[in-house]
Parts: sequence; structure tokens; C-alpha cells
Amino acid sequence: MYRSQRRGPGARSSARRLVLLVALLLPLGSAPAFALNPHKAISQYSVGAWGTAQGLPQNSIDAMVQTRDGYLWLGTQEGLARFDGVRFRIFDSGNTAAFTNNHVGALLEDREGTLWVGTYGGGLIRGRDGSFESVRTARSGSGLGSVNALGEDASGTLWVGTSASGIARLAAGQVTEVGQSDGLPSSQVRAIHADPDGTVWVGTAAGLARLSAGKIGVLTTRDGLSDDGVTALLRDRSGRLFVGTALGLDVLGDDGRFRPATPDPALLRTSARCLWEDRHGGLWIGTARGLLRLVGGKVDAFTEQEGLPSNAVSSLFEDREGSLWVGSDGGGAVRLKDGKVTNYTTRQGLPNDSTYALAGDGQGGLWVATYSSGVARYDGTRFTLLPGSDRLPGARIRALHQGSSGVLWIGTDRGLHRLEGGRTVSVTTAQGLPDNTVRVIHEDRQGRVWVGTDGGGLAAIEGGKVRSYTHQDGLGGDQVRAILEEPGGALWIGTYGGLSRLENGRFTTYRMAQGLSSDLVRSLYREADGTLWVGTYGGGLNRLRDGKFVAARRRDGLLSDVIFAVLGDAHDRLWMSCNKGIFHVTKRDLAAFFAGDLASVPTVAYDESDGMGSRECNGGSPAGFGTANGRLFFPTLKGVVMVDPEETPRNALAPPVAIEELMADEAAFAPGTSLRPGTARFEFHFTALSFVAPQAVTFAYRLEGVDPGWVQAGPHRVAYYTHLPPGKYRFRVKAANEDGVWNEQGAGFDFTLLPHFYERTSFRLAVLLGLLALVGGAYGLRIRQLRARE
Repeated sequence: MYRSQRRGPGARSSARRLVLLVALLLPLGSAPAFALNPHKAISQYSVGAWGTAQGLPQNSIDAMVQTRDGYLWLGTQEGLARFDGVRFRIFDSGNTAAFTNNHVGALLEDREGTLWVGTYGGGLIRGRDGSFESVRTARSGSGLGSVNALGEDASGTLWVGTSASGIARLAAGQVTEVGQSDGLPSSQVRAIHADPDGTVWVGTAAGLARLSAGKIGVLTTRDGLSDDGVTALLRDRSGRLFVGTALGLDVLGDDGRFRPATPDPALLRTSARCLWEDRHGGLWIGTARGLLRLVGGKVDAFTEQEGLPSNAVSSLFEDREGSLWVGSDGGGAVRLKDGKVTNYTTRQGLPNDSTYALAGDGQGGLWVATYSSGVARYDGTRFTLLPGSDRLPGARIRALHQGSSGVLWIGTDRGLHRLEGGRTVSVTTAQGLPDNTVRVIHEDRQGRVWVGTDGGGLAAIEGGKVRSYTHQDGLGGDQVRAILEEPGGALWIGTYGGLSRLENGRFTTYRMAQGLSSDLVRSLYREADGTLWVGTYGGGLNRLRDGKFVAARRRDGLLSDVIFAVLGDAHDRLWMSCNKGIFHVTKRDLAAFFAGDLASVPTVAYDESDGMGSRECNGGSPAGFGTANGRLFFPTLKGVVMVDPEETPRNALAPPVAIEELMADEAAFAPGTSLRPGTARFEFHFTALSFVAPQAVTFAYRLEGVDPGWVQAGPHRVAYYTHLPPGKYRFRVKAANEDGVWNEQGAGFDFTLLPHFYERTSFRLAVLLGLLALVGGAYGLRIRQLRARE
């Protein structure tokens, strides 16, 4: 990802009051692009992580908030970080006078757009339009000490929880302090929640306080709390009040008493440090032992073992696109997002993450062959190891096929096998198989089992007898990789020597001389109209129609020239797998490319950022399988990937766009500035606030009066200009998210480049008038001379 050059704190501070021109403010009620699917395990979400190596000032995140302009703010122990998905900008005591202590423990944006920052030892800070100022109390003239919690009630009053002096109420510019002497159970406040009816709940170190109608009530373990040390508060959409304590998570019942939110041992006697309810109603709990999610009474855990950088979770926040951000002690920030694919691994029951081949089980389920740990059956809910499959002869399983009788055939590097009655029945070279390394298996309509081997050609097994076919019989090559049967019974065989068709005992072979892009054929897919799609190893994708081959390769827009699998969906798209991920193209675009109407083939690709455990797919047989409900499965190095073409999420939210600064001759300027004459170099730094796939955000910009049209900048977030003539200018930027949804309005930046005195109109007019006077004087002098001579 392109990153613009970092500037020193002097340049940044000179632009501190830069007005961010944000054109599209996402409404709070907008539907999220990738709200977390509650039916997925946490480990199936796509995980992204950021720490000091990516620009954070420190790896402990105690607070997070997304402001209405789209920026994500993270409170660390070494300053406040503003994040746009690519770059961090840090506010601390070194560049912002309001920060007398860099440890940020609480963040809140109020309804007017003010950002409130609670610090440990540095009090409360108010932020607006890029500038920050400290909040002082009238009583002492000093700050509020250490701020642990912030909340805003229905009237717009701000409530501030401190570590030693209780709570402070900020309304109409006045600060009112309420402490233990006023009825709070403790002056150490850890959490605040305000109800719409005006009730304010305050979690303290010695119980839960309820402030209502000027009175303070206290609830403790006598009222059912698991512990008096309250650490977190949340009221969910159904109206239930959840209270996190040092020893568990409680919920307030209608009888006014608390009881455990769930009997699950994962939450019993566990410190619930922070709480968040996502858009699907999932309750997320940050603990000292990892991240937990409570859905439908069931608890799912995500810990260091599953990929969380640190088990000590200290803050949670869901952004506008539906991703969940997790702040930890020492592990930085983690983003969980619902990817466009679903990945199944050993965490869901696979015997091994390295999967190699797939086949249908005839009942709507799926057989999955791991590379070296047996075969598992997936019934749509869980994976179950096929007994005995992990003890098959051969170290590697390369092929699967379930026949019409229900027999599952398994190909390894030591022959063809089936499991019957707890024992293994094998067909090897001892029984006439031409080679023991089995690459592909197919049972035809007559019940014959066809076996493609790695060097012995093709074998047909019928009635216990084996018949072999090699290149000497007309087969394209003896390394067989794919077999496909036509409705009439003819077989297409993909080999590492060309594409062969077997009909009535005779082979017809097509190679590069006949138009095939590569003689190494890996995969085959046939449409109902007879069109044959041929995936090759090195030659991309071929279409065979009416006896003619045409091809599309990587240079033409495909993700790779190696095609392990080709599958179709109900939307006339072809899905393919390769070493670089999974991708799809439309048949319409392919047809237009083959006809010369398109210069390249538009391709949509999926990788780890979309939920894959690894982008590297495997090329067993089959290397992809489509179930009756339209879902597509692909084996990879790190699990089985499922794509549902009917429900692939799309990010429909156009990203807010901001122009962050103009650097002119190494100095920063705000919009509306008049630049001095002779300014020669201009750099516009801009961004777009999309966090689903920030590396895939694309930009277009235009300097009106200079650029005749929009300049496509791709992912680059800076634009350069030099030696502009004097005048008034407007620089504009627009951006699109990873799914191509554009913010067409974008953002604008106005500035004026002043002319030198000799470039001013008045100076030029004066010079012109002077020249005219000089010419007029010379003309008059000449006339007088001529008259005098006459």
C-alpha cells in the first residue's frame, strides 16, 4: 500500500486547525456492509492487527471511538491516535499542549461532534476541528485528575468518571462534582451508562450506583452482583442491563436483582472488563483471558490460541461498516470483520488444515480429503472423520469420488482405495493399475471407474478387470489431471500432454497446435450448451466452442495462468481457484473480450482479507465442488473455503473523503489560504475512511482549471503539482471502496496562488499605459520635428 511521506511535527502542528472537508457523513442508521454473522465462529472472521510496527505509539488500547467524519480514534498509554485505515496521526504532549499526560483511558464523541478525551493524570480534554483544550473545574481551577469513563445522557449532559474524585457533571459550561460524600459507594468510577429516561448508572470499585431524580441508590453483592467491583456497563436493544464485574457478567432482572448472564463456565468468576453489543445482537465481552461472544445463550471464545495478539482485552468498538475493533493490553488493535468467504479449519473439526480434494456425498454433504490426515464428512454443521481413512496406504490423498452406489473412492500415492466394513480394499499395480499415484477418479454412467494416474495414463476398472490407455493409444499424455463426461457418454480427459476426447474407443487430442493455450490441462467445466471451459497450468482459461479455442490469461486480467478448478454459478459467472486465491469473471465479459470488445477481463478476486486462511488453493481432484444449494467449496493450504454466490456481502457504503493537508514548498496550509508568489511545489494529502479493505480503496482527483478530467490515482493518497500560474484554484478528490462504490461528491480544497507584483493586472496595465504614453510621446515628438523641418 502506498504511503505518503511523513512530515515532522512542526509541519503538522502548523496545520492543526486544518478544516477536514468531509463530503459524505454516514448516517447512524445506515445498514452495515459486513456486520458480523452470528452463525460463524469468531475464528472464521477475517482478522487484521495493528501495533507499533504499523504506526501506533504504544500497544495498549484502553479506549476507541469513531467520530462522525469517519476517523477511528484509539486511546493508548502514549497518546491519542487517529486512524484512517492506512495511517496513524498521533496527538500527545510532544505536539499538543492540552496533553499533559499521554495515557488516554476514555473517549466519547457527543451529539454536537465534540471529541472528549479522558486521560490518567491529565484530566479531561475537549477536541474540536483538530484543536484540543483542557477542561478545568470551577472549584479548584485544575483538571479532573484521572478520567476512567465518559457518558452522555439524553439532555446532552456529559458525565465524567474519575479514579479518585467520583463523577463530574458537565452541563451549560458548568462542572458539578459528585463524590463518596454525596452517596457514591466509592470515588473510584470505572464505568458510566445513561438511560434515555435520565437515569445514570455508575460502576464503582464498591458497587453500582443509580442516579435518578437527584437521588443516589446503591446495588452490591447483596442485590445479586457477582462482585462489588464493577468494570463495565451495557444496556442491550431488548432493554436488559448487563454489568461486568471482577468476577463475572450479571444481568438485572425484573425483580431488581442481578443474576449471572449465563451459566457458561467461561464467564463465571471471570473479569468482564468491557462490553459491546453488535448489530445482530451478539454480546461481546472483553476479559483478561480473551474475547468472548454470547449469542443465544452460547459462549464462543477467541484467544491467543486462535490468533488474538493478547488475551487481555481492554476495549471494544463496532465501526459503521460492521467490523469489530478489539483493543488489548500489549497486543495493539485487532479488527474482526465478516469476510466474503467462510473458512473451515481444524477449529471446526477438520482433521488437518491442509485440504486437497473435495467430493459430494450424495446427501447434500461434502467429503473433504486432507493432504495426510484422512477424509472428513461435512454435513453442513460439523466435520466427522471417516473411520480408517487416516490409516490408508499412502502418505498423501490426491483424489476423491463417490460413485452411484455410495462407494467412496480415495486416490493416494499408493493406489485406489475404498473402505468397506472397517477394512480397506485397494487396487494397485499389483491388480493391474498402471501407476500407483492416483490423480483423478470418475465413475461413468455404465458403472465403470476411470482412474487418471500420474505417469501411467488412464485406467478403466470394470468387473474387476483393469484396462489401461496411454499416449500410445492416442491419449494426449500419461499424466492425467481431469476427467469429464458428456451427456452422451464421451469422456474429456485433461492431461499434461493436451486435451483428449474418448468416444467409441477412439481418442481425439487437442494441443497448442490446434489452438489450446497450453498442453498442461488441469481442470474442466462443461455448460449445458456444450461449451467446454479448460483450465490449464500456465496458459490460463480456454473456451472450446464449435471446435475453436480462445483463451484468456493473466495478462488479459485473470488472477493467474494456473487454474486448479472451474465452477459455474446461477449468475453466469465462472469461479476459479489458483495459487493466488479464488476469483470469478462473468461469461458476458469473457465473450466480449474474445470478440475484441473488451481490452481485458474484469476479475473479482478473494484472498486472506476476505476471510481465506490462505490464498493458496490446492489442486487435487476435484479442486472445487458446487453443492445443490449453489454453494461453492475449494480446498486450500489452511482449510476449506466456502463461497455462497447468493449471499456474498457487498460494501454499499461510499467512503467519507477528507483532504488532510496541502503542503506547499514544505509548509502546511489550511483551505482558503492565499499562498505567497513563487510557490512552486504543491502536495495534496487526502484519505478515505473505509476500514473493511483500506488497501483496496481507490481515488480520483482533479485540480480544476489544470486537469481536463479526473486523474485516476489508484490507491495513492497524495497528488503533486508544480509551477502553477497565479490564480484561484479548487482541488477535488473522490474515492471508491473495495467494491467500487464511489463517493462522487468527494471533498474540495480552495486556495489562491498570489502573483508577483509584475504578474498583477494593475502592474501590467500600468506598464501598458506607460508604453502607450511613450509611444504617444515619441509620435508627437516626431510630428513636431517634421513640422519644424517643413
